Amino acid sequence: MKQIFAIGFLLFVLSGHAQPGVIRIELDAALNSDIYKLVPCGEKGVLVFYETKDFAGEGSKNWFFRFLDRNLQERWQTLIPVINGADYQQYIFSDSLIYLAFLNTGRTRAGTENFQALIIDLVNGISYETKASLPGESSLKKMVVHQNTAYLGLNLKSEQAAIYTVTLRTGEVNPFNIVIPDQNFIEDLAYDPHNKQLIGVFSNFLSRRQYKMYMVSLTPEGNYQYDEEIRAVLDGKYLNTARIYPLEGSKFMMIGAYGSLSAKIPTGTEYFGIESAGVFVTMLENRKQSFMNYFNFMEFTNLRAGVSARDFYRLQRRKPKETSEYSLNYELLMHDAELYDSNYVIMMEAFYPEFRTVSDIAYDYWGRPVTNTYTVFDGYRFFNAILAAFNTDGELLWDNSLEMNLVPISRKLTRASYFFDGKPVVLFYNDGLRIYYRVCFESGELEPFSRMDLATLELGDRITATGLNQLYHWYDQYFLAYGYHTIQNNRIAGRSQRTVFYINKISLE
Repeated sequence: MKQIFAIGFLLFVLSGHAQPGVIRIELDAALNSDIYKLVPCGEKGVLVFYETKDFAGEGSKNWFFRFLDRNLQERWQTLIPVINGADYQQYIFSDSLIYLAFLNTGRTRAGTENFQALIIDLVNGISYETKASLPGESSLKKMVVHQNTAYLGLNLKSEQAAIYTVTLRTGEVNPFNIVIPDQNFIEDLAYDPHNKQLIGVFSNFLSRRQYKMYMVSLTPEGNYQYDEEIRAVLDGKYLNTARIYPLEGSKFMMIGAYGSLSAKIPTGTEYFGIESAGVFVTMLENRKQSFMNYFNFMEFTNLRAGVSARDFYRLQRRKPKETSEYSLNYELLMHDAELYDSNYVIMMEAFYPEFRTVSDIAYDYWGRPVTNTYTVFDGYRFFNAILAAFNTDGELLWDNSLEMNLVPISRKLTRASYFFDGKPVVLFYNDGLRIYYRVCFESGELEPFSRMDLATLELGDRITATGLNQLYHWYDQYFLAYGYHTIQNNRIAGRSQRTVFYINKISLE
């Protein structure tokens, strides 16, 4: 089902006594929430939106959308209904169109609309929506949009992978379910414009044990064409995840992470995930692999953050019995592969689950104190961002990294990023108090590990607590730092403390 909404335009000027030179906006918030969503739209501006408490007819809730220009001045605002229970998943910004995906990942009745694609046209000032019914309790791994079609890579409740094609004009849905036994999970999805096909990558498990990785090809309408196994080639190598990049002439560059031990599917009660020993690179040409190269993380020359010598010994002491390969065994979040200066670049963020010890005192029948001690999951701590470049022959050209020290968060969410300023590259992240960055040229370092304080809006502000914080490249030399702050300021009568969602426009020059 498709509907069109007009967007009301409203000029807005920031008020308050801003510090000179600071371009920042603050919105009322709660520290432990993450209600605000943000989409950078290049030189056109930035979109900020959130779910309200107001219902918009049967089965929908209003979401509030605000568009800001390059100086963070409001250009327009509007309310748009979104399916009740649907959470924001991801965005795609292309030219002047913003594609937003919303999905209710909970249990729904068969035939109930639980997916909504929202398209905002920044030039014409209108929005379009398309709703569809997808399998209940599924998760969206990735959305790809080509022309008037959205392709959705889904992991279903049944531990099976599926690719759904949704026609944005009509809402027509065409499902493709992967039927290779036993369990399958989507790893990546890409549209191949050279051969006009959709390419999916998925991992296959047998009896919950890691088994194989496959590539599947679909027509633009979502119909099956072929599938091909991605072969590990060497014994004792297991392909954990991968990102694919289509090339001309029926060629695909694939970069991913591999492990030295066959992993099990992590359950919902486990906090430890699948560990990776390093990176693999393979090229597929005419449905055949030209090469398969492996690079252990211990071969990387600029891995600045890692485990201590004691932890390294503890992690490795059992490995000779199981495999001949020593490794650091990182849990990773992989970014998409990108083509830059004729080479393929990919960022990986290493993390581990962190726990804290909690003790309480109870009393037995006779009134004697009994101490109970147990561990509580505190979140995932990200500690390293690794950037690597490969040529078309799958050779590792250079690597660099940025050590990270972030407060643990409950979700596996990418925190670091990078930006090429010509040949040099800037690696960076935001911890809520400061921006940390390193400027590199391939494996060399042009500027060492550096930091800059985040400016606030009012004179006398002191940041006392932070929530989830991010930093993204916006346009040219400008970046968007945003997140949550609790700020103390005794100069402001009647409101000495405030908790806000902030957006800072900053320049890293």
